[in-house]
Amino acid sequence: MQEEKWLRSAIIASRGLPEILDIMKNLYPEYDVSEVEKKAKQGFIPNPFYFETSNIEAEKVLAGLIHKEQAIFFLSYVEILSEKYFNEKDEEILKEAEKMLIVAADALAHAIIVLGGIRKSIDIAKDSAILLSQLVPVAIILERRKAAEDILTLIFTVAEKFENEELKADIAEAFAKGFEQMNLHTIAEEMRNIIRKSSEK
Repeated sequence: MQEEKWLRSAIIASRGLPEILDIMKNLYPEYDVSEVEKKAKQGFIPNPFYFETSNIEAEKVLAGLIHKEQAIFFLSYVEILSEKYFNEKDEEILKEAEKMLIVAADALAHAIIVLGGIRKSIDIAKDSAILLSQLVPVAIILERRKAAEDILTLIFTVAEKFENEELKADIAEAFAKGFEQMNLHTIAEEMRNIIRKSSEK
């Protein structure tokens, strides 16, 4: 079944989409964003799963940016739930935070895969990789070991997705930097082993 082209998301349409469109206008000044702007006024955003299948590079990048923005939205919800949990100590709140954390991680993974495959958006993919790696300690702080393990597995899977060895090394290095920023030096070294193995091929 074909994905719907537009998704209702009034918050992202009003807060996140203007910045995304600024990025699009900078990267692809020739790409017409008027339809996206019109839909945003109605509370809709592009469905990233629909746009990432496009043959138009600009639309793929748009999809990746939407994936990233959705992740940021979910992470803001995780922050709210986390504060609520530490005040109320309600396990159900913690479970909801865990779900949102996994959804955010998945959205970032999609963003990295889509944006990383396009030269113009590789730097955005690297930034997304750093952010994704920093979700592991968030899961640990929330005492959700399984979530931390799942996110870690997702990260290594994403790093191996790229067939171009140079690109794989760039993404792996971004993950490693994210781990280092959170003092997860052992995991950072494991990530750099991917780089070394790729260079030996």
